[in-house]
Amino acid sequence: MGVIVAVMMIRGWGKGLLRIVLLMFVYMLVAILLFAVIDYRVLASAAYGFIFLIGALFDFPHGVKFFEQMMYWTIVNQYISMLGAFLWSATALVYQRQTRNACPYCGRNSNPSKWTSQSSAASWGKWCTYIAITIPICYSITRWCWAMGIPLGTTKELLESFERDSPGIWLMGASLATVALGGAILTLGLISPREKFIRAGFHLLLVGVYLFH
Repeated sequence: MGVIVAVMMIRGWGKGLLRIVLLMFVYMLVAILLFAVIDYRVLASAAYGFIFLIGALFDFPHGVKFFEQMMYWTIVNQYISMLGAFLWSATALVYQRQTRNACPYCGRNSNPSKWTSQSSAASWGKWCTYIAITIPICYSITRWCWAMGIPLGTTKELLESFERDSPGIWLMGASLATVALGGAILTLGLISPREKFIRAGFHLLLVGVYLFH
C-alpha cells in the first residue's frame, strides 16, 4: 500500500477527494511513526552520543559502553522509523505543493497569503527562533545548578540522595545541558551574523572542556 501511494505522489497523480485521501494516509502514517513507534530514548541516545564522543578523551563516563547500553537494536530501529517519517513527510509536502501549483521549495503560489511573505516570515520566524533558544537554556541552567549543588526547583536533600545512589549523575546532567546549549547556539545561527555564531560556539567549547576536565 505504501509503495502504491508513494508512486502516485511522485508522479503527481490524484485530484479532489483522491488527493485528500493520499495526504491523510501519509500524515497519519507519519504521526504513528513519530508518536507511537519513537520514544524519548532516541533523543537521549542522540544527546548522550555527543557526551560520550567528547568524554572518551577524558575517560568519562568511566566504564560505560555506549553502543551496548544506549545504541542497541531497538534504538536503531527507532532511528530508521524516524528517517522514514521524514522521507514520507517530504514526499507528502512536495506532492501537496505541486498539486496546488505552488513552489515545491517555499510553498508559495502566484497569490500567497500575507503571513507567508518574506517580510512577515522574517518577523514571526525570529520570535519562534527566540522561543526555541530559550527553552534549552532554561533546561541547561537547571542542570548546571544541580551539578554545583544548588537546589534550583528542588531540595538539597533530594540532590544528595540521587548523588549517593548514582555517583556522577549531576555531572552527567550538566554534560547533557551543555549539549542542549550547543543546540541553542546552533538555532541562534539561523538569525545571527556568522561572527556572533562562531564566538558563541568557541565559548561553548571552553565550557565543555572545563566540565570534562
